[in-house]
Amino acid sequence: MSSPNSAEEKVRRELRWQALMKAAQDGDNRAYLKLLAEILPVLRRVVRNRWRRPEGAEDIVQEILISIHTV
Repeated sequence: MSSPNSAEEKVRRELRWQALMKAAQDGDNRAYLKLLAEILPVLRRVVRNRWRRPEGAEDIVQEILISIHTV
């Protein structure tokens, strides 16, 4: 049995996110919401680990999301 962070799981997750992103770009709102639900915890964890100031971490997450949506 592989661990949740195994290389295989990371590849499966990336492929799933790519498929969800493509569907969302094609107008699938459910895929968009599922993608956000899956990436937000990861994004928050990465920002918290890198930012070191918890009071500003959520602001950075929001700025990242705004940037993604304006590209």
